[in-house]
Amino acid sequence: MKTENTEAMDEILTSAGICTDGLNVSQIAEDFICHMQAMSEMQSYSHYDKIETCDKCLKKDDEIKMLKEEIGIYNESVKRRRNAAYVYVDFSERAVKYDLY
Repeated sequence: MKTENTEAMDEILTSAGICTDGLNVSQIAEDFICHMQAMSEMQSYSHYDKIETCDKCLKKDDEIKMLKEEIGIYNESVKRRRNAAYVYVDFSERAVKYDLY
């Protein structure tokens, strides 16, 4: 544990009116640092700051929208060329299939 962190925690507690005599300030500082690191890690996995959408998510949403549109174009193309009523992907065979009825 860095001495600066322990001293800073001691000053913070003292300025808040908490008597630090007999307290293990270094353990308190270490626990708080661990807590802040965990919160930082959790924040990196979610929108902790209550941001509606981030730039990364907006780009992914745009990419998904474009891919869905592209799939729709392929779908309609197969329907027209094969006079199909329904077009689907058979993932087990990795093939595009269609039904005529």
